[in-house]
Amino acid sequence: MTYEGWTNYETWNVALWIDNEYAIYLSKIELFKVISNRNDRNDIETFEVIKLKSVVREDDVKSFALRWFPKGTPDMHNCPRINERNLNQTPMGKVNWKEIAEHWQAQLNERETYQGSHHE
Repeated sequence: MTYEGWTNYETWNVALWIDNEYAIYLSKIELFKVISNRNDRNDIETFEVIKLKSVVREDDVKSFALRWFPKGTPDMHNCPRINERNLNQTPMGKVNWKEIAEHWQAQLNERETYQGSHHE
């Protein structure tokens, strides 16, 4: 069962909160900058920066979201929690982190393409 084009309600809800809360969105953009730079390498002969493809990992998304929403988004606060110590038994445990990472990857690719075309 899908929800609003996402795997499930929980995945949609986390993605929605991240992109619609301005402070969180700005923090996500800062994370994109870190991700964009983490694969850069210096050429040992020319000392030029070699730009490698930026990759958004599931762990990037999951750790980011859990920093902002350790017990779930505000919308999830009324959802039943079987065992708070076990993330998989909370609404956050149902989030498809890979799906959000793929969504972020598309956004980051678009951002890098835009920035690359405007720095020439």
